[in-house]
Amino acid sequence: MDVAFRLWTLAAFVAADAAKCPKGCQCIRTEDCRQLVECRKLSAFPAEYPDGTDCVFLQSSALGKLPPSDIREGLGMLPSATKWLDLAKAKLGEIGEGWFEHLPELRVLNLEFNQLKAIPAFAFRGLTKLKVLWLTGNHYQRDEMEYKKMKAL
Repeated sequence: MDVAFRLWTLAAFVAADAAKCPKGCQCIRTEDCRQLVECRKLSAFPAEYPDGTDCVFLQSSALGKLPPSDIREGLGMLPSATKWLDLAKAKLGEIGEGWFEHLPELRVLNLEFNQLKAIPAFAFRGLTKLKVLWLTGNHYQRDEMEYKKMKAL
């Protein structure tokens, strides 16, 4: 009876957790993430995330079509405990100053294969724990001023 109760409790916990997963997303636990929320083919940022979310992968090219104010607001909805944020291939054309500053635990930020042409001076303000920043595949050229700034990071 004790084993059956534990299994039922575990199943109820998993079901409740899955119910909080944003529509169109997959929520799983991994070795690196207590709670990974992975979303593809979104037309907007999720409005909420399951408790304990610390890794968020939002790889949807439609996000880049949103107005900058909606992108900033969507990023603002990310849990402050997020330690890994993947926005690769989201077709983002810009990022603004302070868009990530509410993510003090962020350690990995993937902005690969977007359409970034410039990075504001204070785009990563407050990210004192950031260890990995991926920018491959954006529109930087060696002779551009922004390329020299990125190389200095």
